[in-house]
Amino acid sequence: MKFKLIIMLALGALLHWPAQAKPQTGQIGFYNTITHEGSLRGYKVITPAWYDPEKKDKYPVLFLLHGDLCSPDQLALRMSTFTAKANAKKFILVLPQGMYDYNHNKLDETALRTRLFNDSEAMTKFLSWSLHDRDTVAQELRYLRALHAKVCDDYKVDRDQFYLAGHSRGALLTQYAAMELNSEFAAFASIASPVPDSGNTVVDLNTWKPGFRVPILLMNATKDTQVPYSPIFWRNDIIFNAFKWSNVNSKNAKDMTWVESTINTSTADNTTVSKLKFYNGNVDFYIIVGGGHHWHRPDGVAYTDTEFTEKISMAFGVRTYFGPSPVPPETLSSDINTTDIVWDFFTNRSKKDNGVIPKKEIK
Repeated sequence: MKFKLIIMLALGALLHWPAQAKPQTGQIGFYNTITHEGSLRGYKVITPAWYDPEKKDKYPVLFLLHGDLCSPDQLALRMSTFTAKANAKKFILVLPQGMYDYNHNKLDETALRTRLFNDSEAMTKFLSWSLHDRDTVAQELRYLRALHAKVCDDYKVDRDQFYLAGHSRGALLTQYAAMELNSEFAAFASIASPVPDSGNTVVDLNTWKPGFRVPILLMNATKDTQVPYSPIFWRNDIIFNAFKWSNVNSKNAKDMTWVESTINTSTADNTTVSKLKFYNGNVDFYIIVGGGHHWHRPDGVAYTDTEFTEKISMAFGVRTYFGPSPVPPETLSSDINTTDIVWDFFTNRSKKDNGVIPKKEIK
């Protein structure tokens, strides 16, 4: 019975499985913790080489949210390479950390520090955001809000240029944050996210009509086994979700047009990149035809079936999975660079340009 339970847990974990990075021993950024609502919350801050707290310069800030079974270091350093991008483009990179295991239990302090500091052990415990009901979603959002305030206090930042991006379950949390933390962040990017469940949030995307724009970039793939793609406009389909985000960004009939629609069919790896850019450029929607559950980029991270089985074995301490990898190399598109796409979308966007932002409290 216990063995069967482990198998079920392992398979269930695949729903938001990110394209994992291979373990690395070097450490990046500065590890910090805050105690929020009685729980220790970990995060890292990476400042560019030019950062000088004594100067008057103020820096843009990017919060990057990891997916399940993925450490903040892995997403920042290996999957997205946002560590190098932050240094080159002179912005501060913040890596918040989830604190739950596969049963939604809080990890202890030792486990949290291990997950951030030692990537060779990053798969030994499940690491996740708790997004299974309205209360836990609200708790995670309050943590992000508290961390936003902490970063503002501790670093020389441009408060109008805070951005939030995520992958997999971290991307799902990004979309929830776009609905409820838009007074803190200027723009959002959600990579390989399932469709948000409006019942889990204080506001409902189906009826929400903010009096200001909420710029957001969405990217999904047609061969993503963790976030199924359908060409039909079902209510919970990712395409329909993109149109809902477009709708909440429109103020009048003039906005209800596509600004740009492009299809790139020349990719060498036989994937097709479709891009819909509409409503005055505030919503970009990418469809990677033939792509999987990856952070797509040149030299991106993917796993063969054997490698993936080894990762599951490391995570759960027993060989429980012998199926195909949900992030196989053949579904990784190396002819686009998601990191560049995300940062280009964020560049020069300012919160003050989104319009009047009302105060909202998360209950």
